[in-house]
Amino acid sequence: MIALYIASALIFIIGAFGIFGNINLIIATMRTLPAVQRSRCGLLIGILAFSDLICIIFEWQNAIRLLAGMQNYRRSCFWAISPYLYVINFQASIILVIAVDRVCAICFPIKYRILPFNVYIILCMLPGVAFASTIFVLALANMVDEPIEACNPPLGYPPLVSKIWNRWILAVDSLTIVLYLLALVALCLKRREMTRSDSEYSFFQQQQKAMRTLSVVVVAFACSWFTCHFCVLFVTMIGVSESAVHIVQTVAVIPAMICYSQNYYIYLWRSTEYRELFIQQFKAFVHCNGEYCSKSRVKSLSNGSVVSVSRVKMFAIEESVSQEDQLDEAEDALEYFRTELREQRPDARRSEDGTVRMDVSQEEDMVNAYGEEIARFIGTLRRQVEQFQYCGVQLRIRLRSHSSEVA
Repeated sequence: MIALYIASALIFIIGAFGIFGNINLIIATMRTLPAVQRSRCGLLIGILAFSDLICIIFEWQNAIRLLAGMQNYRRSCFWAISPYLYVINFQASIILVIAVDRVCAICFPIKYRILPFNVYIILCMLPGVAFASTIFVLALANMVDEPIEACNPPLGYPPLVSKIWNRWILAVDSLTIVLYLLALVALCLKRREMTRSDSEYSFFQQQQKAMRTLSVVVVAFACSWFTCHFCVLFVTMIGVSESAVHIVQTVAVIPAMICYSQNYYIYLWRSTEYRELFIQQFKAFVHCNGEYCSKSRVKSLSNGSVVSVSRVKMFAIEESVSQEDQLDEAEDALEYFRTELREQRPDARRSEDGTVRMDVSQEEDMVNAYGEEIARFIGTLRRQVEQFQYCGVQLRIRLRSHSSEVA
């Protein structure tokens, strides 16, 4: 029982850090939604943070039951934590989907970027929904109501379903680690073949930065989530008593709680972009020069107009992101046209039919016309972005000078 009380205390302590971190990740994802459509992995990270937050809240419910000394029964426990049972399987699938996302972004960069955003998100959600629904239905069909030591997923499932679930999660975890390693190898090979003059150089440079952070996430994932399920599998295979297995299944939630809580702190440590967002959010909740930064601080510009500093900054971020998104989409479309033309042109020219050659020539003219239009569109967008950046610099200079005058 002492082990269960210690586990309950650790659930509360680790969970407090996890709730703070996951809420920050969710807010950061919502603040950067326009940019997330360009960097789609960011939205998956936000969805994963929301899933982890739900898991932590329900593990707190389990800790309260343990500390209160409540007798748990499997059927009532299953329905009490049914949202948790569904989300935990969805969360495990999202971790795998993020690994697949990294492989696709590196191995198929053009098709990855031109895939419609809504279609991409639906495809990413389907595996998690299918897996979670299957396990949930199996648990209902094989439900056995009996006393259990704690109300958590390994004990909330019937024994047969719990074994199937444990082995399936281990298989998904192993595949996730393999895919991350494959993405790292593919990225290293791609970077060796590229030079600064290549059109995809900047894209792969961004992917390299992302993989530096995600590589730490993989190591932490292997040390927490994978360890949790491997310990449960190990004690069920060595033939210890059922009560001992239940205690191990309860204590093994500690590495799982670390997995639910760790992502925010890894991104804070390893990612410059996330660190800047988190610092801005932290300043919005703590004291700033004796006042709460969350309150609207109003500054007067030199021309007498009054604006909110926080709103000006947010407007600048949103506008610059929107312009850059349009620019990236136009460049991706132009590169896709060129790639498709290079792939299709040799086969078409080997045809002996004169009519086909005429069609190919017309298609080339059409693609070239589209290319010229897109190139002009890109030029216009670049000028707009430069003008907006210049305005932003001027605005920051004026705000700083006014701040120094007020001080």
